[in-house]
Amino acid sequence: MIEIVRASLESVYEVHVRMSEALSVQKEQVQLNAYEIESVEQESDTMLVCRSVEPIDLTECLFVKVAGCVPKRVHFGRGIVQDSIFDDYFAYDGELGAIYTKEKTMFKLWAPTSDKVDLRLNDVVYSMEKRERGIFEYTYDGDCLGMHYMFDVYREDDVYCVVDPYAKAVSINGEKGVVVQLDSCEDNYISPYVQTPIIYELHIRDASIHVHSGIKNKGKYVGLTEKGTHHSKFSEQKTGLDYISSLGVTHVQFLPVADYSCQSVDERYPLRTYNWGYDPLHLNAPEGSYSLEPNIPLSRIEELQSLIRACHQENLCVILDVVYNHVYHIQEHSFEKIVPFYYFRRDEQGRLTDGTGVGNDFASERVMARKYIVDSLVHWASMYSVDGFRFDLMGMLDIPTMQEVVNALSKINPNIFLLGEGWDMGTLPKEKRPAQYHAHYMPSVAFFNDVFRDTVKGKAWGGIKRGFISGALYQEKALLDEILGVSKIYPYTSIRQVVQYVEAHDNYTLWDYLLLTNNYESDMVREKMHRLATSIVLLSFGVPFLHAGQEFFRTKYGIENSYCALDNINALDWDRAYHYHDNVNYVQRLIALRKQYTVFSMIDIDMIKQHVDVLKADYQTIAYRICEAQGELIVIHCANELGQWVSLPNGTYHVLLSSESIEKDVLIIYQQGMFVSPLSTLVLQKRG
Repeated sequence: MIEIVRASLESVYEVHVRMSEALSVQKEQVQLNAYEIESVEQESDTMLVCRSVEPIDLTECLFVKVAGCVPKRVHFGRGIVQDSIFDDYFAYDGELGAIYTKEKTMFKLWAPTSDKVDLRLNDVVYSMEKRERGIFEYTYDGDCLGMHYMFDVYREDDVYCVVDPYAKAVSINGEKGVVVQLDSCEDNYISPYVQTPIIYELHIRDASIHVHSGIKNKGKYVGLTEKGTHHSKFSEQKTGLDYISSLGVTHVQFLPVADYSCQSVDERYPLRTYNWGYDPLHLNAPEGSYSLEPNIPLSRIEELQSLIRACHQENLCVILDVVYNHVYHIQEHSFEKIVPFYYFRRDEQGRLTDGTGVGNDFASERVMARKYIVDSLVHWASMYSVDGFRFDLMGMLDIPTMQEVVNALSKINPNIFLLGEGWDMGTLPKEKRPAQYHAHYMPSVAFFNDVFRDTVKGKAWGGIKRGFISGALYQEKALLDEILGVSKIYPYTSIRQVVQYVEAHDNYTLWDYLLLTNNYESDMVREKMHRLATSIVLLSFGVPFLHAGQEFFRTKYGIENSYCALDNINALDWDRAYHYHDNVNYVQRLIALRKQYTVFSMIDIDMIKQHVDVLKADYQTIAYRICEAQGELIVIHCANELGQWVSLPNGTYHVLLSSESIEKDVLIIYQQGMFVSPLSTLVLQKRG
């Protein structure tokens, strides 16, 4: 007997019907509820495409009947789910997840393609009621604080047991959602306004896991809350948060702390493997491998909050690195099981797009996907009192999403700082991408400046190439433009949109890169090149960004992508911090000078142009004069290995900082000009 195997609604006019055997059908033999059939096309021997005269109501329970076959329920297909009309019918703007009070808890899930959803609360099953706009809801009377919960999602002939994507707490390895009542980390917290933040990028585990860190709770959130920590052999060497605070940076940026896949790090055995955390699983709950008690859901929350409070007590703002552009394993992820085809981009053939390079691209342009991102960020900002967010592969998202993010977060914390990787990438049309060339549409978002990075040290991609610091010629004018924020490529509205950096968690560390580009040089020469690069970062206009350990020539022993390398590669080497304490002191002085002279915090690009005169931009040397209320400063960066003579405007000058004299200030007066040492930086102040 011929049967209807499956029927799917692919557009408001079109239903696809798959038969068990070949069947020739006329339109008079097909019924779609009371809709008039316009045509029936035979797409293949067993596939019929039925078109309705009038648009089909997506809220109607639709059945198809073909010839004498038993009627079949029509389910939503890929075509209609990916159509914007799906959002018109089902997009929901209310609260989702487990909404807890002591008296009752309301569970709400958006699942418009599902036939039925059950709540599984501590393994007791409750049938949820279907509401308008695809919402399933159940109210549990009584106090269910701390209970585990899941959803059983029924669709066609399958049942999917899923964790609530809105879960704010999860059990060990994210296996189940947990009902919690969260208290804000710091009530009504507003970040201090920092005109141009100085950012220090750090991985939670890296910071304390080293054998000589002197930190008791190694690799944990609370390890960084320990006070007075120092090297276990060299007591004068500070470690942990005390050390970071002593540098003078304004913001610490943590690599992802949202719960990520147990296939990357098993929370039961967290030290067996390592991961940066870019394998997102539950984006509203903290990662458990950094917790002392990963089996107690509330512990990881309280421990992360305590770390953020500890940072604030040290006058350090906190930026969280967030990953909304992809998930770790799409077929196992709640998003795909709850509403298939909706949350991830696909091409015309239905194949997942892969602009991220990790197998899937989150469809931020869809209303409920965008809502999820915004809701998630609001949760982190309000409950964890964070001061900013760094968006991984931000160019994969879309401009309206980023604009909505800015609007939502500014209502909670008007001084929150947002930055991201605005690379030109992904599968959306170019005009929709939040890339650097669209910076003017997102004036409150900062972008990593890869042009600056590549000009200073050499290309990060496409082979090993030298930059300004390592011997490349004719880079002076291009670098000077980047230092001053005078981009000839991107439409920045202010220099606060420009993140100046030469090193981050990914790619080679600068030290390891110099070992490739300048392997014939001595360590002493490479140290000078490295110091010059860090000087350029911290004396540039814009937002300076340092990778943790950059100040003591961090190495990952030649590993370019250490995302899953073990602790012996990734740990912050506190032995190295002690050995290179002179360079650490120099970086401290650089930061102090930048903070002392407010001219470096100017953000108006036109004002910078008015206050800066170029003195030299050739022979691998850059020199410029900055005139402002605190006096006249001259900044010189010399990458020439023979040194260079630099003519100065008439007057006498005091040396504020010299990379050649990193132990103490040099008080020497120059007139007319001076010879600048090879591979060095000088900052002078005019005295007359």
